[in-house]
Amino acid sequence: MAAHNNLDHAQDVGAAGRKKAHVIPFGVDERRFAPRAHPTRPECYPPAASGPVGLFVGRLVGYKGLDILLHAMVGTDLRVVIVGDGPIRQSIEHQIEELHLGDRVTLAGSVSDKELPGYYQSADYFVFPSTTPAEMFGISQIEAMSCALPVISTSLTTGVSEVGEPDVTCLVVPPNDVVALRTAMERLAADAALRTRMGEAARRRVEQRFTLTRMVDDHLELCQDLLRAQAARA
Repeated sequence: MAAHNNLDHAQDVGAAGRKKAHVIPFGVDERRFAPRAHPTRPECYPPAASGPVGLFVGRLVGYKGLDILLHAMVGTDLRVVIVGDGPIRQSIEHQIEELHLGDRVTLAGSVSDKELPGYYQSADYFVFPSTTPAEMFGISQIEAMSCALPVISTSLTTGVSEVGEPDVTCLVVPPNDVVALRTAMERLAADAALRTRMGEAARRRVEQRFTLTRMVDDHLELCQDLLRAQAARA
């Protein structure tokens, strides 16, 4: 009985905490991260004639799911550019060699802030294969969406799932599922009309929910609400 009462108390505290929470999502500069009809294609990108290119942007750390991404590419014609650096870069290089993916995976390394939008604008879709709740949100998702890229993300129980709208702006797959990720990548790579439709919806979602302006305005509104509430209690 005591354990049951403790559980009830914990649930009550959790519910009270949620009532006090006010969620303000991250935002991006939608003017900087914007779609371009004819972007300057980074030199490391595969030739445009070689087919659609998937893009990953982020730190090269274990929970990003890059090992799952590489295994998903085995036995396919998929091409991916990986932007970022981190502690598992050498491991990724070894995997690329072992899986014979050197002609289809480009490790671009760190990219300057100035160059970064061009990487999104030159890609055909974005891959976000994170595998654990250590991935809390993923700003790169909204940078990609702002550039009108459809996203493949994983069904994590964190803010990651709040970014896209399944089957509208993104395809969602289970984390650590090589086959599901491969299927989603091949689906987007093969269907230009689907990429366009989802990419346009992704851009609209950013404009409605994930801009820097909205993030700042929401913070200011929250501050004003708190000041009014404090004044009312005085």
